Amino acid sequence: MRPTLILFLCLASVFKAQTPLNAPAPLVDQSGTEVASAGNTAATLLAADRALALGFSHAAITLYRELLAQPDADRAGITLALVTAQLDAGLIDEAQQSLAGFIGLKGPAWQLRAGLVAAQQQRYDAARSALSGLTADSLAPADRGWFFFLQGMLADAAGDPGAARGWFEQAEAVAGAEQARARFMLAREQARLRTGPVSPTLAEEARANMERLQGRKAGYGFARTYAVILDALGRKAEAVGLLQRQLLTLPTEEKVEADEFRLLLGLIAGAEQGAGRSALESLLDEAQDRNKQRMALQLLQRAATGETARARLRQKLDALIGATTPHPILEELLMVRAETALLDKNHAQAENSARELLAKFPGSELTAQAYGVLTTAAWGQYRYRTAADLAGKARNELAPGQAD
Repeated sequence: MRPTLILFLCLASVFKAQTPLNAPAPLVDQSGTEVASAGNTAATLLAADRALALGFSHAAITLYRELLAQPDADRAGITLALVTAQLDAGLIDEAQQSLAGFIGLKGPAWQLRAGLVAAQQQRYDAARSALSGLTADSLAPADRGWFFFLQGMLADAAGDPGAARGWFEQAEAVAGAEQARARFMLAREQARLRTGPVSPTLAEEARANMERLQGRKAGYGFARTYAVILDALGRKAEAVGLLQRQLLTLPTEEKVEADEFRLLLGLIAGAEQGAGRSALESLLDEAQDRNKQRMALQLLQRAATGETARARLRQKLDALIGATTPHPILEELLMVRAETALLDKNHAQAENSARELLAKFPGSELTAQAYGVLTTAAWGQYRYRTAADLAGKARNELAPGQAD
């Protein structure tokens, strides 16, 4: 929800204020130290915003917290960004705590996030109260999709699926980039797992309908509904087992249904390991819908919170990127591999992946982010003049209004 890459102008001006450096250290005089410090802050915020935009929400949380620990931090803006990252990571209670500790004017951006937190906690009256007086035009462009998304959540909770669908479609329409649209789709699927109270009676009804319509389209839908209810009742293992059995018995021609089951299995079992991760990797391999591949990729990214998990993700990305037939979302795979390498301080791999993206996909929606990776990699290797040039190129790729 926070506009990404808005600090390129600041970075470029900071970097260009420095003379070329040969030693791997900031300038040592007082003026130079201040410039280098400003550059470090700007580079960290740039990296945090980009990590959030690409789905590495846990990495973004770490970086935002580092920034908040600095004495001259923009506490209000960074706190809101931190809340966004916590929401993205599903850390709803932590997001609520961050909002409670917010110091500053509680304007539209704060209200929106308060509403999203409340809705995720099923405190729908509080969410509606937070929305009171808010309009899409009162929010920054990057927040408007989440305004529509929250309206959809509230309509869904009120039992008006038609209105909810309209709000969700508006959220996806204003998202712009394919990645952002897939994020709203994923958020919608996750919201369905946090539906209102369920009961064993409701579960029994869903089970009976699933068995009555077994092998038919409607039966597949009831099977997924039953799995969601089982999960809501705390019977996760049963839900996972049900989805696995459905996948084993599904006719091979039902590829779209298989994708639906794999996505739900990944959401319920989790992307960290086992059945959930395998289902999402399978989606990434062969899903019929590119948006489902994007959703699988985002879930796998969020789960890559440590070096071992990132190494597995990188191995998967290497295999898909190196395949003879170009992958349908190859440019996004390259971008994620670049960011993954950057998180592990593998600057050479990060630069190679970003440059491959720029070479293979001129005019890509991810061009600014690719230049952002190159900027951060150059800064991390003390190549300040190069970083200045790359920061300028990145800023030139931003959509109107993003760099304001």
